[in-house]
Amino acid sequence: MSNRTIAEFISHLNSLDVQLFVDDDKNSLEKMRLRCNSPEGILTAELRQELVDRKTELISYLHQQKAEGNLPISPSPHL
Repeated sequence: MSNRTIAEFISHLNSLDVQLFVDDDKNSLEKMRLRCNSPEGILTAELRQELVDRKTELISYLHQQKAEGNLPISPSPHL
């Protein structure tokens, strides 16, 4: 796993056009699901593993950003 902060990791994902979303149908962070959309071929095995390893951290960060009004927490309906 990389030594990047969570914000740096998300910025890196954004630069690759990887979009992260949290399915927040559940009331607790433990039950929320992390979703992503990316162009074909972008999610390498290494990148997928980092997403898995940092899943809880990503969900928490994205949920906090949503609570602060900084980003959507679920994908738009057209996805």
